[in-house]
Amino acid sequence: MQLSKKQKLILLLGLLGVYGLAWFLQSEFLLPPDDLWLTQLADIVLHGGNYVSNFFETTPPMAIFIYAPEIYIEKIFSVTRITGLLVYTFFCATILLSISYLLIKKILSDSHGNLFVVILLSLSSIFLVLPLTAFAQREHFFLMLTTPYFLLLVCRLENKKINMTFALLIGTLGAIGFFIKPFFIIMFIALELYAAFISFAEKSGKKYYINPEAMTVFLFLVIYLIAIYAFFNAYLSTVVPIALRFYYESFRATWGDCLMQTPLISCFLSYLIFFVFYKRNPLKRLSAILILVLTGDMIVYFIQSIPWYYHLFPAFAISIFFNIFMLVVCIENNYPRSVLLNFAAALFLFISPLYCMLILYGVGASQKKAYQSLSCFLHKTEFHQPVYILSAYPADFISAVSNANAYNRTRFEFLLWMRSYSKHQFLSKLSGQQKKDADHLTGWVANDLNQQKPKLIFVDTYCGLLNNGTKVCIDYLNFLTKNKNFLLAWRQYHFLMAIKKKGGYQFDVYERNDVPAAVFPIISPSCNVFLVCNKEFHRTALCSHNKITVEPNLK
Repeated sequence: MQLSKKQKLILLLGLLGVYGLAWFLQSEFLLPPDDLWLTQLADIVLHGGNYVSNFFETTPPMAIFIYAPEIYIEKIFSVTRITGLLVYTFFCATILLSISYLLIKKILSDSHGNLFVVILLSLSSIFLVLPLTAFAQREHFFLMLTTPYFLLLVCRLENKKINMTFALLIGTLGAIGFFIKPFFIIMFIALELYAAFISFAEKSGKKYYINPEAMTVFLFLVIYLIAIYAFFNAYLSTVVPIALRFYYESFRATWGDCLMQTPLISCFLSYLIFFVFYKRNPLKRLSAILILVLTGDMIVYFIQSIPWYYHLFPAFAISIFFNIFMLVVCIENNYPRSVLLNFAAALFLFISPLYCMLILYGVGASQKKAYQSLSCFLHKTEFHQPVYILSAYPADFISAVSNANAYNRTRFEFLLWMRSYSKHQFLSKLSGQQKKDADHLTGWVANDLNQQKPKLIFVDTYCGLLNNGTKVCIDYLNFLTKNKNFLLAWRQYHFLMAIKKKGGYQFDVYERNDVPAAVFPIISPSCNVFLVCNKEFHRTALCSHNKITVEPNLK
């Protein structure tokens, strides 16, 4: 496909705009704590660490492996972890966008120059701008890594010639994406079943079964499972059983909650557009694959039944991509033949995604502002020092620690077995095995405190509110100190102060008894230090009886 000079210029300027906007947006947000946690685990694994002995994580090893290259970027270029992760993700997006570029050129004819430009700009926006607060999440990598795979499938079904080495590369990248989470394999199965059905329907089934990318995924799966069994057996024998007993039970939402999500409006509109305009669609094969991918992403979302944005992100992204694609196809084919109607259609299709993005931007920007003073406090007092958090809902604490260039030295991203401890009904129904698990996991926390010796421990004391106004609190120390090993380890700490940000966080801060005197530039933690940090960000900190309340300045 040959683009005109005008189309090339629009494409270049558009890509520059997308990259600039994406970098600006991420500078306004804290990177998701999951990303930073998994990057920390990648560092541990590269130094010989493993599940249970060094960390407890419910996602399989592939979710850790994908962050390993960032560790090398961090060390080679001497950048912070946050900068390294941003650079790594942008690099991955660029490589996968380039591969997608080559495949889209094969799918579209020379007469679709404008459509090609729009599709590539849309894809770049989906890879870099749309993630917003889900940037560098596992679902983000899943979307980027598997996009070339389904575009290649379109080429196969349209009998386009593909270089063998190129196909093997796409198959390897796709395999990495499909195995980041166990649920993602559903997408691969759906795509291959569809390809088999179409191939047999067209009496070309033999050709389908020799495609190298699918065989690469199968071979990768075999090697991956062997590697898990050989090197990460603790994940199968310990982590998975405990996660099944605690994790999904504490997170799972109702179907109603899962359905009442704004991004789903765009997803359901995609199905409507597909069926209404199917007969007039000159690119039926690509449309069908996109709808199949959307369906697979929706199935994965509802199986997990956890209505977080990053879980819904792949389906949301594909729906927006499909809707933009179909809008341009309709305009190119003069349907409808009215500029006003085209504008109205675009407004109708994208008003809910734009609304959703604005909400997410507001939430992401406000979260960073909420944790600025805490990051400042940690930077001044715990620079390159280990800190620890006891919470089942740590929110952005890990992100704040990384922003401060301190170290989060917990074996757990959060106390997953305690997420439902605020529910008396849950506690009354705990099985004997669950009680043993909880006691065992608490013992691991005690081991962490004895081995890592964090200078400060932040105990979450925040109480949430239910819809009926009832406070929901978890007294972590009340439950944890029932374990003898934890109680013994906890005697090495004393209460230092309490910090609170209304509508944000609330912690009791404990300090280790045998902490040596601070050496400049590190400052000993105190209310005064926290007060100074709040003044830097135009907030007022009140300190009384070792309790701090953070309020916005009233002018």
